[in-house]
Amino acid sequence: TTPLQPWQGKDFFAKKIQPASIVLHKFRTRQFDEFSFLSKDVNKKMTKKERSSVIARLDFLRDVIMGVTSAKEAEIVVLDILLRAEEEAASNGGGSSLDRYLEEFLPLVESWTLWMALTRPSPMQRHARVFSLLDAMDDVDSVGAGIFAEEDEMENLKAAMDEYEFGASAGGKRLAAAILKRMSTHLMLEEKKGIPDGGDVSVDFILPSKFAK
Repeated sequence: TTPLQPWQGKDFFAKKIQPASIVLHKFRTRQFDEFSFLSKDVNKKMTKKERSSVIARLDFLRDVIMGVTSAKEAEIVVLDILLRAEEEAASNGGGSSLDRYLEEFLPLVESWTLWMALTRPSPMQRHARVFSLLDAMDDVDSVGAGIFAEEDEMENLKAAMDEYEFGASAGGKRLAAAILKRMSTHLMLEEKKGIPDGGDVSVDFILPSKFAK
């Protein structure tokens, strides 16, 4: 029989499709400990707080992407970051490129995912934002400068949160839970407390003292 040629798909599947499928499965199922770039043995420079911070961001992104329809396109960018991070960890065990993906791009994607969930932009606007982020990761000096400079929409996040009707839909309730959970993990990290690695976290309603009895 004639051996398979690269153009027939075997190499493409092994080099592109399979790694992406594995990474996506880990992200969707909260298997963050399975990522090489978060391994203490591979990425020796990463501190415990840095590792917990990355996990908190990924967990928030997962909750919003899977819970809010208008933010689903963000999964494309998250997948690209994770693939790049895994590649950097495998080749260099960490380094400046990995730090840039985790310290610059991941927080940016987190903010823009929240913006998409709150403002519900059109599919065309969402796709344009996704491609801009992907281009920025390929060439941060030329394309990324404009990405990082666009702060108007980020400044409007608070106003968007004030106007958003969180209780009007199931997606809105899931978004509210994700935001409260993210705020909780942020405070825990600031207070140097550990955070749970994955799993659902319950959100308690806090009532004024006069209603607590």
